[in-house]
Amino acid sequence: MRNLIILVIPLFFASVMSGHGDYHDRIALLNHQITMYPDSVELFQAGELHLYHEEYRLAVRDLQHYGRVSGMSDKLYYGLAKGYFHLGSYRKCANYLKEIITTDHFDFKSYALMAQYKSAIKEYDEAALYYQKIIDSAVFIRPDMYLNLANSYGKGKKLADQIRALNRALEHFGFLPVINVELVRVYEENGQYSEAIACQNQIVDQSHRKEFALFRRAFLFKYQGDLKACKSDLELVVCHIAQLPPSVRHRMASVQLLKDTLAALESIEHDHE
Repeated sequence: MRNLIILVIPLFFASVMSGHGDYHDRIALLNHQITMYPDSVELFQAGELHLYHEEYRLAVRDLQHYGRVSGMSDKLYYGLAKGYFHLGSYRKCANYLKEIITTDHFDFKSYALMAQYKSAIKEYDEAALYYQKIIDSAVFIRPDMYLNLANSYGKGKKLADQIRALNRALEHFGFLPVINVELVRVYEENGQYSEAIACQNQIVDQSHRKEFALFRRAFLFKYQGDLKACKSDLELVVCHIAQLPPSVRHRMASVQLLKDTLAALESIEHDHE
């Protein structure tokens, strides 16, 4: 019977983590197996399931119990660190993460969680170091790692490093709207309107529907003091909206954009009177 359970539980747990079925029913089944075999791997699986469903106190309870009866491992250290992080017990989170990070191998999830921890306690330079380590070491790098790196630099008031991180992301991925939009925002907030416009130009060029990108650029021109270019972009917005299919043109977002654009054009005309 035990052999049958060993075969069934991994299949069951794969279904659990893929999000199918009812969480409470799955926990009930795992708890039944744990009652029968208190030192079994089902304790760890229950803890993982609790983590997946953001039940962090229950996750910590089951993972700690499993660690006491079966010994610790990197997976267990990480699960406990994640649970304690989301419970706000940052020191415990860090202590468990250090058990993994001090080993020789690179572990993406652990470094990412350590970076989150460092950011949570406002050690932004340290957070940036961990995000940089991920970028330097991971086989596959997601854009959000560059965004997190840039955000850490930004919170640490290191503007040049923040901009450098975003530009490195563009070098790595090529044009990527989420990176370009963030870079425009950073340039704009720091009054670097020429750089913001240059970056926004790429968004305009790459956009299939250009009216929103043109509207954004129009106000960058306005903040730069180039009202002629601002007016030109606003007029282009009106033209692009007029060319949209009626079903798109009459959507709330398009109607509001047209309203805002006409109001901005009227304001410019009024200022020139």
